[in-house]
Amino acid sequence: MPVLPYDGIHHIDMHMKLLDEETLLVGEYPAGVADGPQIEANLQYVLDQYPSAFGTPYEVVRIPMPPYNGQYPDVLGVPYRTYTNAVFVNKLLLVPIYEPAYDTTALRILREALPGYRVQGINCNQIIPAGGAIHCVTRAVGVRDPLLISHQPLRDTEEAGLPYRVEARIEHRSGITAAQVYYRTDTTLAFQAVNMTQIDSISWEGFLPAQPPGTTLQYYLAAQAASGKSQVRPLPAPAGYWHFEILGTPTSVAAGIEATRLDPAFPNPAQALTCVPVHLAEAGPIRLRLFDALGRPVRTLFTGPAPAGPSRHFFDAGPLPAGTYLLRLETEAGQAVQRLLVR
Repeated sequence: MPVLPYDGIHHIDMHMKLLDEETLLVGEYPAGVADGPQIEANLQYVLDQYPSAFGTPYEVVRIPMPPYNGQYPDVLGVPYRTYTNAVFVNKLLLVPIYEPAYDTTALRILREALPGYRVQGINCNQIIPAGGAIHCVTRAVGVRDPLLISHQPLRDTEEAGLPYRVEARIEHRSGITAAQVYYRTDTTLAFQAVNMTQIDSISWEGFLPAQPPGTTLQYYLAAQAASGKSQVRPLPAPAGYWHFEILGTPTSVAAGIEATRLDPAFPNPAQALTCVPVHLAEAGPIRLRLFDALGRPVRTLFTGPAPAGPSRHFFDAGPLPAGTYLLRLETEAGQAVQRLLVR
């Protein structure tokens, strides 16, 4: 990259830092000030020329470059203050700080970008005149026996009828014996584990159960090596986790058809004769099916024409193994999904 005109050491960590595989932390000056124009050009070059490790455009988190006595490095003698010159130590991010008036905003931005991490400021006023801060004066010490978990977080989705595939690259020199994806739909709930399956020498997959529209799924990954080493990702999990939302309107099959819905089945939890109420805006063919938590079809409860308005469909849940199931109503207009527990 072109060097920054006012950065005397010409190190990229003075204005850019990777927070994860898809996220860049980039320093920002007021428009037209100091190295601001060159930083913006450098950033656009990266975004135009280089995708992330997953082939996606980088997400960018901007953080202000703090002044010194109200002045920036384009004034002779002003130190080159920066917050991007930070260093990760496991679940901790050490951040250079200078003045509370500016530090408060910078620490808030970093804590919001790194949920679950401890973000700790260290006063760097004495070392920054030498042209560097925490990252510049440390040597990164790699993990002696690394267990790699590389995963592209799931994005918000409209899919409410099928499980959500979670894929990860998981490696250790001794081999991986097991991996799990932990999930929940509410911060008041405990995380539940779903075992992942190895699909080739380094790839694993697991499936989160389908959820109704309006649900937010929170999840993290864990893996165990043959040597006994274990690891989670994100590193601060379960305090830090990924999340995505199931978009759409609950109980609505399709936009503008609010009267077509899958009403709550009862009893729920079910253990014997179970009623599944359906309400259609207009008469037409439907299919009502039951799936297990992994999205595999278990039973077709009804298929054929159904009248406009309410109708009820019954099945015996007694023979089913206990667990979580999904009821799915399919119509010409779309589909609706509902969770059913069987005892």
